Amino acid sequence: MKINKIVWGADGTGDSAQALKIAEALSLKFKSRIVGISVIPDYYNVVNLFPPAEKTKFRDWVDLNLITARKDSMEKFRRDLSKKGTNFEYEIMKGIPAKAIANFAVKHDADLIALGRGRSVEKTILGGTALKVLRSSRVPVLTARGDKFKGGFKRIIVPVDLSHGLGKSFDYAVDLAAAFGSTVHVANVVETGYQKYPSELAEQLRGFAHRELKETVGSTRLKDDLIINTVIAPNGWRGIVDFAFEKKADLIVIMTYGGGRFKKEFIGSVAEKVIQEAHCPVITMTP
Repeated sequence: MKINKIVWGADGTGDSAQALKIAEALSLKFKSRIVGISVIPDYYNVVNLFPPAEKTKFRDWVDLNLITARKDSMEKFRRDLSKKGTNFEYEIMKGIPAKAIANFAVKHDADLIALGRGRSVEKTILGGTALKVLRSSRVPVLTARGDKFKGGFKRIIVPVDLSHGLGKSFDYAVDLAAAFGSTVHVANVVETGYQKYPSELAEQLRGFAHRELKETVGSTRLKDDLIINTVIAPNGWRGIVDFAFEKKADLIVIMTYGGGRFKKEFIGSVAEKVIQEAHCPVITMTP
């Protein structure tokens, strides 16, 4: 696996700062370059409502205050990272953040996009910048939250949908684990809905799934730092989130597809919910 270039979306939030810390840790392991992008939202629709004289004043205010502040902030990041030996450059632009970040990643041939998860209000809607980038990006997207990253990943969770096999996320997680000395937990969720199954039947379902998961992974690949797990939960995202919390996971690596009838529905109901609810960073990958 190569991570030669990481695009980091800066938005001034604590989540975004956490994403940069993780990008820095990855850059040290994979000798990556970090390219930051700070997007000032496009205010044209608002500005067009202003009288002509006010339009100029508003644009001047944006240039003087927002752009200057963003540049000062990015310069500080550049100096701090440079002292640690990390190659960092950046660009500041105006536009629609999600579109600008996605296009910027393509332009720079990025191997990973690192973003803050987003404000809490975005938990109830599909429309936050991170989620829009996730839907349009063909490269892995890391979403981070909080301030608890300690510089590495001790435990990595890889959810597996058995109807699709292991997927790219498995190999990605294994390569990350090799770089950071991590334990990989491969997890399959047996979804029971909210029905009350007899415990014997639930355990039987778990046993069937566990055997299939073991065959999928391959017994020769199982070792002390690669562990298979089968979880019983009402639904996929809840099982993944609870399992990651139980194992004190430092990272989840997940594919953006699943066993539902509609791929779009899965992205909304599983991967999206995992991003929003997980206590740790999440890397999402497209098939």
